[in-house]
Amino acid sequence: MRSPISYFSLFGMILGAAQPTPRNTVSWVHCSEMVPESTSTFNASTVDFNSLPSNLHCGQLDVPMDYSKPFCDENKITLGLSMVRPANPKGALFL
Repeated sequence: MRSPISYFSLFGMILGAAQPTPRNTVSWVHCSEMVPESTSTFNASTVDFNSLPSNLHCGQLDVPMDYSKPFCDENKITLGLSMVRPANPKGALFL
């Protein structure tokens, strides 16, 4: 006879597999789409979208707000990312 602990472990694995997980990939978008709306501390109209450097890349990454809860639309935030690629990359630096 199996112990109750084994059944609970199996039940937990089934529940865990049923919960959606965030994508672990960055969705790359055009940087002009990532500019936030103007606020009292930021004036978006001062940004010249035609003069953005060609080596500037922008992206979005969805992550849970609370990792102890299931990942869903109510428990998700989107992080904005930007990266400037050097002409001759020698490696990667993440901050």
